[in-house]
Amino acid sequence: MTQKATTVYQSDPAMSRNKLRRSLILGENGYSCGKSCLMVKCKPASRKAFSRAQRIKQVEQEGKVIIEKLELGPFASNCYIVGAESNPEAIIIDPGAEANEILKKVEDLGLEIKFIMLTHGHVDHVGALKEVKEATDAEVAIHADDAESLQKKPFSTMFGLSYPSPPPPDRLLKGGDSIDVGDLHFLVLHTPGHTSGGICLMGEGVLFSGDTLFNFGIGRFDLPGGSGRQLMNSIHTKLMILPDNTVVYPGHGPETTIGTERQGNPFLRS
Repeated sequence: MTQKATTVYQSDPAMSRNKLRRSLILGENGYSCGKSCLMVKCKPASRKAFSRAQRIKQVEQEGKVIIEKLELGPFASNCYIVGAESNPEAIIIDPGAEANEILKKVEDLGLEIKFIMLTHGHVDHVGALKEVKEATDAEVAIHADDAESLQKKPFSTMFGLSYPSPPPPDRLLKGGDSIDVGDLHFLVLHTPGHTSGGICLMGEGVLFSGDTLFNFGIGRFDLPGGSGRQLMNSIHTKLMILPDNTVVYPGHGPETTIGTERQGNPFLRS
């Protein structure tokens, strides 16, 4: 199932998924968000998206940024195509599944992909990497601490998934790196906890948070390489210091803002 939206995405209600797979992916210390998100902890009773008017206002303030969101694959993972009106150069963030859908949207938008950014190496975020890389010849970038997972595919057997082996990365990232594409500029934030090499991308008034922070949820940390202590430290010291009006585009589910999560995320209360 694929859901698409440009810039002002409104999430769909829960989707039906295989019961066994759902029981595997929720984890012992997690809450279900009603979707088969591989890596989400959230409380649906608290879930609320900020209004369409607020999102449109934010986009108008950003002006030049194009953000296309595709919800893809069996885990309803968010893939983002990010560019600018002033320049055809763009990036793809987390091509998790359905490469044809991603490439068709790139063609429809008339964009030229320069980077494929991976917020981490889990299968639901890299499943379409091989096909997208071959079609675009874009540079693949992932944090050095998660690079090995691209080749080992540690969760494909666990969750009964098969996908083409991803290519090795072209660039190994570290916290503080800059990603410059056309007229857009992003900063790499190393946010370990969900995985040891998890990252967020910050810039142009938005944050792509991968599986670190969600709308009234946080990433799970009970899989290999995860750490609850690291995750909370990453969120509090790297993300909660950002301005309240920073729009957060997570790896699963609807967008939110830093201010909304600071005030109401039940996992961030001291």
